[in-house]
Amino acid sequence: MDKVLQKIANLISGEVKRVTIGISGHGASGKTTFAHNFLKLLGHDDVNYINTDPYIISSHLRKYTFIDYEYWILRL
Repeated sequence: MDKVLQKIANLISGEVKRVTIGISGHGASGKTTFAHNFLKLLGHDDVNYINTDPYIISSHLRKYTFIDYEYWILRL
């Protein structure tokens, strides 16, 4: 996991624009662990972390959430 995190960090380092990274996967697949390890690598000062796990954030909050973004798929 550390190798993948470092590759992503290297890709986004020095970016002037903000970068949005979405993490998707089955339950208990390690998404939260991956995100927390990534936060440790990048440092908490420059990162906004939003956990949209339906068991943590109720649907009445999620249904009003809107994120407008462009994305590209990183294949490692």
